[in-house]
Amino acid sequence: MRVLRGLVGLLVVAALVVGGAQVMRATIFNVVAFTDSLPVFTGCQVLYSGASPYTPEATARIQAAIRARVPHYDFTFDQHRFAYPAHVCVLLAPFALWDYDAATPYWLLLNFVSFALLPVAFYRVAGVRVAPLWLAGMVFVSLIGWRYSMIHIILGQFVFLVLWAMLGATAALRGGRDLLAGVCLACMTVRPEGFFLMLPLLGFALLRRRWRVLAGLLGTLAAFALVTFVLAGVWLGEFLQRLREYGSYRQQATLWLPSLLGAAGVLAAGGYLAALAWQARRRFAERHAVGRWGWALGALGIAQFLLLPQTNTYTLIYALPAFFWVVAQSKGARAAFVGATLAGIWAWQAWGTSAPFMLDALLLPLWVGLFLLAA
Repeated sequence: MRVLRGLVGLLVVAALVVGGAQVMRATIFNVVAFTDSLPVFTGCQVLYSGASPYTPEATARIQAAIRARVPHYDFTFDQHRFAYPAHVCVLLAPFALWDYDAATPYWLLLNFVSFALLPVAFYRVAGVRVAPLWLAGMVFVSLIGWRYSMIHIILGQFVFLVLWAMLGATAALRGGRDLLAGVCLACMTVRPEGFFLMLPLLGFALLRRRWRVLAGLLGTLAAFALVTFVLAGVWLGEFLQRLREYGSYRQQATLWLPSLLGAAGVLAAGGYLAALAWQARRRFAERHAVGRWGWALGALGIAQFLLLPQTNTYTLIYALPAFFWVVAQSKGARAAFVGATLAGIWAWQAWGTSAPFMLDALLLPLWVGLFLLAA
């Protein structure tokens, strides 16, 4: 009987997955997903064919794939050179080794489901309980209310991989699973900003002499390197060169966000980061401080907006952990906070469509971050 129930369960899950993928195909796939997913999957296919995805030939293949779908695509907006570390292709192998048209609806579905489950996973990792109604509200926020999540889903982006790896690393660190924590930290490096988000978590482990975390990190990175070096040669130099090139054709990628507000922005960013550091020291000095890991996830997400250039507004999903944490802590003001923040996002979209999108990625994190400090 148990085997029968298991088979029925598997059939139901399979039907939901296939049905969900068909919904993604009908609603999203033919809209704009190719602008972000197609270049990366094509670069990975180049890698798995035994060539470097960083060569001009690989770029030409990526651009040809895009032009086949959109004949008049303007490559002065984004040249779509492969700008990811090659080991992202190891994680993407189930999709990149499959036909793009067949695989991408499932990738979009994975994106969608990941954002639906994100608040559930966050509160579990953070060790914080919220009422079921508020949890349902945060699922809505994660999918639709925080409009940048839907931008991420529609574009078929890859930022959520870093966010989920960060949640996994935090859960493993909390639970004493140090090797698993190291594996998750290695997975965070599949995007450049993920590397910087990984460093504070690694530093926390090393300060406590948890050397197995470092062993898990280095072992996983070595395995990634072995696979990709065998396929495409030593690519690290090419990747760093590609990062240096990126700012030449995506100029906002070299823009330090606090500079948008001049000297006042620089001073505000410095003061805010100092306040974050002071609170982090105080919270982690108290071994049993409630919710400190949830606060840390929120603080890391906010800090990277003030330290690193942003490639697009979809990176604003890194602010979601801070949003979730504030909702769980600020009981008296959370309805006003949620309402004002979401209303502000959509009002800004209606009024500020011509405004620099990087202003979104500075002002919104600062707003949420102020509540993170005060809650």
